[in-house]
Amino acid sequence: MDENPDSYLRETAKEFNCTEQAIFYALKRLKITRKKTLSYVEKCSAKRAEFAETIESYPQYKLYFVDECGIDEFLHREYEYSLRGKPVSTNISGRKFSRTNIVAAKCCDKIIAPLAYKGL
Repeated sequence: MDENPDSYLRETAKEFNCTEQAIFYALKRLKITRKKTLSYVEKCSAKRAEFAETIESYPQYKLYFVDECGIDEFLHREYEYSLRGKPVSTNISGRKFSRTNIVAAKCCDKIIAPLAYKGL
């Protein structure tokens, strides 16, 4: 696990010639949990400091923060819980559904120019 901390259970099980379940319980006994903190390779502390300094020079009322999010029309849960040994199966649609996107800006305490549009 130290060499490939992001490997899937099936990959580790194949390496040790055992089942995924055996790896799962071994990791649980060893108190090894799934976690990951992402960081961008392209980050540059000097540029970030320069940007922060530039932002500080602007008055608050001239700063606009823009964000976008989307909502799918059809969602399904990837996992379900069941009693051990009892399989669970569900049918889902393979069709693509439309998506509603929302864009808005914030300046001081005001929400500015909210816009919703449909897309795929």
